[in-house]
Amino acid sequence: MAQLIGQQQNLPESIQYNLQQANESIQRYTLLLEQLLLLTQSENSLQEMTETIWLHPTLEKVLADLGTRYPEMNEKIQVNWDSLGEIQLPEFVLYTVLKNLLENALLHAQAAHIWISMQSDGLVIEDDGQQLTAEDIQHLGQRFWRKSAQQHGHGLGLALVKSLLGNYQYHLGFQQRQPVGLTIKIRRYIQN
Repeated sequence: MAQLIGQQQNLPESIQYNLQQANESIQRYTLLLEQLLLLTQSENSLQEMTETIWLHPTLEKVLADLGTRYPEMNEKIQVNWDSLGEIQLPEFVLYTVLKNLLENALLHAQAAHIWISMQSDGLVIEDDGQQLTAEDIQHLGQRFWRKSAQQHGHGLGLALVKSLLGNYQYHLGFQQRQPVGLTIKIRRYIQN
């Protein structure tokens, strides 16, 4: 609505700026509400998972969707396509997890390079973004935690990812990548 008003009328620049700010705030709050709703739904319902899906098509869809928002992304992300296999998650969960983790690396870590591969113990996403301290890493996945108040977002994305994966007996692990960056591992809990 704010965009339409700003486009259709010859308004002063200050009013157009305020309308743009209002539109951006509405989009941020919409995303916040969607994430809170998805987090609540993931905690209150569990889809029965009896089959596996191939990682390759879901990752391609995530990359295509993110590519429209982050056109520079194609030079930054390197995927070891041959290593990608199957994973036992619903497609919407895998999509949400991959999109969130990649967007965090691009937006918050400001990574120049992101590597995606599947290893014997699970899916690995690494980046060479801003180094996190050991204390920062302990907070990753906590609701509403952000490294800096100046960062965009609400601190819900990793909490959502952690909750979704936990519902399907997957562990989300973080560790510092040397010399810089972060390594994220998604692996299945070992059942005795």
